[in-house]
Amino acid sequence: MGYGTHWGMNFTLRQLDGMLGITVKLVLAGCLFSLGGTMVRAELAYDNTKNSLFQYWGSKKEFGDEVTLATDEEEDPVLTKFTIETFGKNLAPNATGVLRFYENDGIFIDDERSPGNLLFESVRFPLSEGANTVTLSEVSVDVPQTFTWTVGTSGIGPGDFGLTLFNPVAVGNSKDHFWIFDEEKGWDFFRFSNGKPPGNFAAKIEVESRPQETKLMRIKSTGSRVTLTVKGEPYQPYLIQVSDDLSNWRTISAQVSRTGTIRVEGQSLDEGKQRYYRAVEP
Repeated sequence: MGYGTHWGMNFTLRQLDGMLGITVKLVLAGCLFSLGGTMVRAELAYDNTKNSLFQYWGSKKEFGDEVTLATDEEEDPVLTKFTIETFGKNLAPNATGVLRFYENDGIFIDDERSPGNLLFESVRFPLSEGANTVTLSEVSVDVPQTFTWTVGTSGIGPGDFGLTLFNPVAVGNSKDHFWIFDEEKGWDFFRFSNGKPPGNFAAKIEVESRPQETKLMRIKSTGSRVTLTVKGEPYQPYLIQVSDDLSNWRTISAQVSRTGTIRVEGQSLDEGKQRYYRAVEP
């Protein structure tokens, strides 16, 4: 049994069974950010898929893990691929999930900073029976070195949905607790009794890293709409362009700012269609 830090909930770990090995791949509208052809490099920044505890913990509330990427502090990571492992048992046919990434800039709960600013929200995807891999690919999301990822569910019915536990983390770092969101009580963090096992869920994260001095375009995605932010030079004009194939570019905005920060609001994304953005000087 485990315990909740503040809500007084009892947690029961469950053994994995009925492993089906299904893979659900989410190919969302990809966004490739560039200014002046800046070179980037891909790397594995977090990996907790090596050491299974053959257990899972489930909830119908939104919950997930706070992770720290193994990236250089002098570089800004841009998440390009994200994989988790889920487990379903006796799920309703219409059960779905949604992935969310949060910045840990919310209120302090004890000495822990809770999730706050929503960085990314995926389209909904079907939840399946047994142990399954869910992969989010062809995206580009600007994330801090430490952030929280969660899964929210809908339509589970009387069944059980959970995330599988792995430990120790092979690449990167994760604390021994995890976060849960309650619509009435807000966020709270939880750990199992005496921190055993550590509350670390299976996840693998790939990023592209860019030097911090490079001016970046940032995406904030909510469902099928995104807001783009360019941090450029003061009084420098920029063309914000979009492409479906990295060959043919179309200008969607031309702006100049005295601070160098330019925002393009509410761009629409088509589900399952990749899209790339860039900022260039005219």
